[in-house]
Amino acid sequence: MRQLVNILIVNMFLSIPLVASADEFNLSVKQGYAPLSGYLQTPAGGEPGTSDIRRPTLKELNVDDTDYMDVDLLLGQLGEPI
Repeated sequence: MRQLVNILIVNMFLSIPLVASADEFNLSVKQGYAPLSGYLQTPAGGEPGTSDIRRPTLKELNVDDTDYMDVDLLLGQLGEPI
C-alpha cells in the first residue's frame, strides 16, 4: 500500500506543470506512526441492547498501531497567498 501511495505522489508531483496554471505551488508530504489503544462498542450478534461498553478492545482485534500519510498540494498565483 505504501508503495502505491508513493507512486501516486510522484505522479501527482510530475503532472503539476501539465495541468496547473498556477505560478507557485507547495507540496507537503508527511508520514507518521501512531500507537493505538482503547476499545470499540459492538453489539453482540448485532442485536440492540446487547453491547458491551468495553469490548472488543483494539488489542483483542490485533490493532496496536497505525501508519498514516498526509499529502497537501497548494496552488497559487504570484502575489496571492497560497
